[in-house]
Amino acid sequence: MIYVLDSSFCASCILPDEKTVRLEKIFLEVIADAEVYVPQIWWYEMANIFKNNVTRKRLNWDEVFKLNQCLSNYSFLTDNDFGGMYTEKLLETAKIYDLTAYDAAYLELALRRRATVGTLDDRLKMACLKADLAVL
Repeated sequence: MIYVLDSSFCASCILPDEKTVRLEKIFLEVIADAEVYVPQIWWYEMANIFKNNVTRKRLNWDEVFKLNQCLSNYSFLTDNDFGGMYTEKLLETAKIYDLTAYDAAYLELALRRRATVGTLDDRLKMACLKADLAVL
């Protein structure tokens, strides 16, 4: 199977005070034997989530660097599309599905790969279902 995971899904699977047994189980099953794609923006979003957790004193920097290393060890396939033509596809996807460009990056990648999407974002979930994509 092919999956696209967004930062909301992944953060809820690895942050100590957010993860649930159900989500962690799904996450571990997905990464065990599937192709998992993330857009480039995912890495920046995860870094921002980590930084915000330090700011809120939910994590310290040592914990953040360990979590980041953990993510880096997974076999996520980072999509390398970028530039003007890619931005045009993002804008078109954002327009059609009324999404932010950030969320459109996940949907556009999932459409291109015909992937199941892992997200906790309600607006992105609805857009995926509208686009006939499966959602975890």
